[in-house]
Amino acid sequence: MNKSKDKLSRYVTTECEKLVAGVLRTLKRFEVYAFYIEDLTHYIASMFRDTQHLEGKSRANARRFFLRWNQGKLRQLLREMGEKQGFEVQEVPAAYTSKTCSSCGTIWTDTSASEVSKRIFGEAKKATVSRVAKQIKAPVKGKYGRITTENFVCDCGFHADADANAAVIIGRRGLAGYFVNTTSEAAAEEEAEQEMQEIPSEDGVLQAAVA
Repeated sequence: MNKSKDKLSRYVTTECEKLVAGVLRTLKRFEVYAFYIEDLTHYIASMFRDTQHLEGKSRANARRFFLRWNQGKLRQLLREMGEKQGFEVQEVPAAYTSKTCSSCGTIWTDTSASEVSKRIFGEAKKATVSRVAKQIKAPVKGKYGRITTENFVCDCGFHADADANAAVIIGRRGLAGYFVNTTSEAAAEEEAEQEMQEIPSEDGVLQAAVA
């Protein structure tokens, strides 16, 4: 069993390295030497919590899937290989990147303005909350917001591939300097790991590790 896991781990690492190398080659071709990625520190623990309503094999299979998700490996390799080749690699807050219109700035969510502001900009300030509040609208299912996995539509007339729209938001946050503090990030990773340890693991699948 351990042999099989080691083999899978080596395969995943090799494939991730190939993927990252391809990304870096493409960036060099376009003379881009800085890139920004989402900080997904809390997401794995959150995903595990979302599986608690499932039972038996359904929950076990869902948790196995999340444990095999290698966003942590990709993030690590992007930073290590990128910085080694002279790239600036920064992480930005992931909050609402898929819910924000890259054309007009409208945020399609039911969340309060102060919470949106805090998740994106840190401790909320009145001026920021006031600015964000003007941009928030409740999503209209099938009409506005991320209406499907692939499509984002806004009432300003803008529509685009949802991932491409989110990528523009991530890039703008990076250019604006909204970076995740590395000290806070390390603390958040510890917190996420602790959360995962506290989640019931009666199906024997949960492991106390953040990929």
